[in-house]
Amino acid sequence: MDGTTRRGAPVARRGLLLGAAAGVAAGIATARSAAAPSAPAAGDRRADEAAIRQLTVDYARATDAIGRGDTAAGLATYQRTFTAEAEIMVAGSPDARRVGAAAWAGYVDGVFRANRYDRTQHLVGTIDVRLPGHAGPPGRATMSTYLHATHHGADGSALASVLGTYEDEVVQVQ
Repeated sequence: MDGTTRRGAPVARRGLLLGAAAGVAAGIATARSAAAPSAPAAGDRRADEAAIRQLTVDYARATDAIGRGDTAAGLATYQRTFTAEAEIMVAGSPDARRVGAAAWAGYVDGVFRANRYDRTQHLVGTIDVRLPGHAGPPGRATMSTYLHATHHGADGSALASVLGTYEDEVVQVQ
């Protein structure tokens, strides 16, 4: 996000929400107090995985909202995606560490504006969700997501491309 091209720069996001109304799956993306979709039957691993995958899509869409200058929309989605105490950072850059959705949205907006980006596009793929087995902690999962982000300069001359991997811990909240 600093205007340079990076290849394989790891990006970490922590404390994504896994909770909404009730149940593992529908709960997966929620710090939301708003109505959430009804939860699937307990133990529906495919539905749980789909709900967890949606978190990384929501994160990318929120970041792109901030990239086009709609920080309020990006923050609202971050708040539905992260736990209140989420530690979010760019790996290898301790100065980029922030706690909570508002702090992260402010950081992202600051980086984008400092680099004069007027739009961004965060593409995510190869999303690997790991739900715990019988021995793992209930209500927790991990997710690894490849990303390719493009950042466009307001003057049309700058284009930055970032390749990386998001590493997430997902927790269910009630």
